Amino acid sequence: MGRKGRERRRLILEAAKQRIIEKGLDGLVLREIAEELSITHGNLQYYFQTKDDLLLAIYDEEAQIYTTTMREFLDNATTPEGGLAAIIDSSIDVIERNETRLWRAMFGIAQQFPDLAEVLKRENEYYEEFVATELQKIAPHINPMRRYYVAKIIRAIIDGTAIGLIYDDPRSPKIAAMKNEMKAMLSVYLGLREPPSEAQSQGLNQPAGDKPASRAPASAKTAKATKKTASKKRQVRK
Repeated sequence: MGRKGRERRRLILEAAKQRIIEKGLDGLVLREIAEELSITHGNLQYYFQTKDDLLLAIYDEEAQIYTTTMREFLDNATTPEGGLAAIIDSSIDVIERNETRLWRAMFGIAQQFPDLAEVLKRENEYYEEFVATELQKIAPHINPMRRYYVAKIIRAIIDGTAIGLIYDDPRSPKIAAMKNEMKAMLSVYLGLREPPSEAQSQGLNQPAGDKPASRAPASAKTAKATKKTASKKRQVRK
């Protein structure tokens, strides 16, 4: 396929993704996409014969976006912990973009169509295999089975985060703190760092705004009130 053909294929995929985000599977009408791009229906079918072909291509491309972005982050990592951080940061980076809306829509589609659920499973396995391979370099002392399950755990956390971004701002301190906790937790689990001290475990480094309300002021007020009551009782006895 020449440069012009690759560009047209990319434009078709981008238009199809946007329609899924805005209208769901019902918006994926080949003839309408062709009209939107000012090409003939037959021209579009040269690249994607059916709606299913187009959907499969979208799933494949989205999985590629995750792994390509991860590779870019990993290339800048210089330590095992840096490599683990690259896996987390790159995956969160992707879902902070428009892709997270697309993935949520695609989850819904996969629930309705068993064939597409199999495709989603295949794409998830592709992501997990990629992560497991990188974990072999990051934590070679961990056996292959554990690496496999850690990769699945990371993927599950990323999926859950994508759902949480329906109502959370990806740039909020809460999300930043969550990413740091993910890295710290997995670094300890993989033996890349020592477990946190007791003070750290109690959340002394929690970001402002997310820290639970302290009970100390309430206790101080209670003590003051008790002292005042006792003083009044002594005055009455006199």
